[in-house]
Amino acid sequence: MHSLSRTVAVFLAAGALCAAVACDVATPLTPAPPTPRNSTAADGTTLKVPAPSLVSPINSDTVSSTRPVFTVTPVTGLFSNGVSLTYEFELDNDSSQAIDRTFTTGTTWEYPAPLSADTLYRWRVRATSGPATGPWSSAGRFQTPKQRPVPLATASTDEWRQWFEALYKEKGQLTCSLNALIVLRPDVNAAGAEFQNAFRGDSQMRPRLFLPVPGCPGTAVNNGSPPGCAFNRTVDVGNFGGSWQWVPR
Repeated sequence: MHSLSRTVAVFLAAGALCAAVACDVATPLTPAPPTPRNSTAADGTTLKVPAPSLVSPINSDTVSSTRPVFTVTPVTGLFSNGVSLTYEFELDNDSSQAIDRTFTTGTTWEYPAPLSADTLYRWRVRATSGPATGPWSSAGRFQTPKQRPVPLATASTDEWRQWFEALYKEKGQLTCSLNALIVLRPDVNAAGAEFQNAFRGDSQMRPRLFLPVPGCPGTAVNNGSPPGCAFNRTVDVGNFGGSWQWVPR
């Protein structure tokens, strides 16, 4: 009798267990909650986009100016359609210590001030949207050009031409304009030379560059009259809106 009761109890317990298991299998699994669009990934990023690809400068190339222009390819990615993206550029020294950082709506950034000459730098970029950030790109490495030696007052006109060409390329001023003269003027003055015509209000005239003349007390003085001896070595440097020229007068 006791054996029969025990058998019945085991049977009923097994049936209850089977019923429970059957119920669990038949019940649909609850779907996992969707991953938020800007959830934090394992690498700490919160924006579902790939890292931008660097275009230039890269490969330890020597740039033509101490104010380099950084360029990347645009990015798109999951959930990015219709989302306004910005790009965060970071400039580092060659030890990867951050020097400067900026945000742009485009894929290029011209550095706003001259960097040190003959120096290695690194840079990287990531896409952002509000507080959400994508992954950083790999680092690009480049070198700034060597320091331009300033010609002596006794240097030939051709030596001055080579110096002037290196200057406007370094400063990124590839077209003759009043703004370009303003950008170049501090270096020109420091070298003992001076522009005239445009700064005197003669905006329709070709800007003239007065080079140092040995034994002459000074070069052209903007908004004034240069000494007569300064006219012994002057050069027209182009027409506004056109390419630079070098026409000794």
